[in-house]
Amino acid sequence: MPKCTASCASVLPTMSRRSGDLVPTVTPLPGLDQVDFARQSLYTELEHRHLGITSVNRKLEVVAADPDTAASLQVAPGSPTFYFHTLGQVSDGRVLEYSIAQYRGDNNYFTFNIART
Repeated sequence: MPKCTASCASVLPTMSRRSGDLVPTVTPLPGLDQVDFARQSLYTELEHRHLGITSVNRKLEVVAADPDTAASLQVAPGSPTFYFHTLGQVSDGRVLEYSIAQYRGDNNYFTFNIART
């Protein structure tokens, strides 16, 4: 994959359809900053471009909210948050999604389905 500098990367706005979650995403594809992610998900847009994500590597941590994050999530500083790092790849191995998402720890849960291939 060719290196992408800041000039070719799109930093997408928060894509969560729920309030109170921070999900900024970086992708090397141009033009995604024109998509209304309040109405459409990143994965749906990538599928429209025939670039569907085929694998995801996700790391989950629980971290205390710093003052800025606490204000954005409307929680007290130091409150626990779920902190995800995500890399999404297409079938040829290119990474088309990099995101760090932070979710409130008091009103979220996550279900993981793991299949061995």
